[in-house]
Amino acid sequence: WDRAGLFHKLAGSLNIAGYSILSAKAISREDDIAIDTFYVKPSEQKSRSVGDATMIFEECVKDALIAQSDLYPVLQNIMKKASEDIFYKNANPLAETFQTHVEIVQDQDLNRTILEIQAPDHLGLLYSIANCVFHHGFEITFARINTERGIGIDTLYLESADPEKKINDETLDILRKKILETITKESR
Repeated sequence: WDRAGLFHKLAGSLNIAGYSILSAKAISREDDIAIDTFYVKPSEQKSRSVGDATMIFEECVKDALIAQSDLYPVLQNIMKKASEDIFYKNANPLAETFQTHVEIVQDQDLNRTILEIQAPDHLGLLYSIANCVFHHGFEITFARINTERGIGIDTLYLESADPEKKINDETLDILRKKILETITKESR
């Protein structure tokens, strides 16, 4: 069933288990069911068997959803090790020079708040974005995530986690700035 923070907890658990997320589709239905599909590949830093990775993923999901464990410290350590690995450096010149772009718009016609991000891909990018969204009081009701040639191209539909709280431009600008700051800092 759907719950606040589900998407970022699943993304983080996949990263900890040793997977890079290539693309994802997520939908939250009106009956509180979440349908999240992740397309993954083993990350270059991890050489685990599928069985081991599955076990680690299941344990991370249990810890994150049931025990409410914070995955960020573990992921931060993995991202730090990946960034220091001289054999893992991105050799794609497009990704190295690509300017990160974060935009949030309120589409009145669709009655949606849409977050669009284009950024050089790195381990934990999706987790970092979804974690910022969660911690700023929003829920992801739809996500379309794609990674091509080392660039993450993500579209997320957002709703306020508190139905009584109205979304305003100031709140969205704070979220936009925090996402930009977080993913820019982590890609270094």
